[in-house]
Amino acid sequence: MGQYHIPINLTKKEFIHPHRLGNGLKLWEQGASQFGVSQAIHALLAVSNGRGSGDYHDDPEFVGRWGGDRIAIVGDYAEPGDLPAEDRAECIYRAREITEGDALKYYPTEEEREERLGPYKPGDWKDISDLAVRFLCAEYDLEASGTGWITLSPVPGSFFDEAKGTEAAMKPDMVITREENR
Repeated sequence: MGQYHIPINLTKKEFIHPHRLGNGLKLWEQGASQFGVSQAIHALLAVSNGRGSGDYHDDPEFVGRWGGDRIAIVGDYAEPGDLPAEDRAECIYRAREITEGDALKYYPTEEEREERLGPYKPGDWKDISDLAVRFLCAEYDLEASGTGWITLSPVPGSFFDEAKGTEAAMKPDMVITREENR
């Protein structure tokens, strides 16, 4: 089965759910995707965007949002000591997704909730996956489809459209060369 991971922002108590960006929950699945978690995290950490050509398009709500914050990719097998003790790494994966009703149902006593959820309460964590999808679609000319597990696909005819071919998109229209005298 393996361990499942979620990118989180400990400072803002935000996270991105990989399925909402078309990625699996395992580290390798997130790191190897063409579009998804890796590109979203890259943009979230970009603190000097917009100062030169080749930067991301202006999206102040997303680009740089996590710059300078404490972030981690936390797995459902996290243990005490994976992060500083006050973060309670072993509780984060579970706590970021639990509802108040489920917390009371599965952990009926205050002691059980403290043990399983640590310092976190239902609703403490904010899912910013929708912001990530909006950014990725705009930046890379993608379409999002599905619910739950989203599929991100290049818009037909766009730069990353496989039918067009990214190699063709990367080739210049014209090359000027100089022939040396012999």
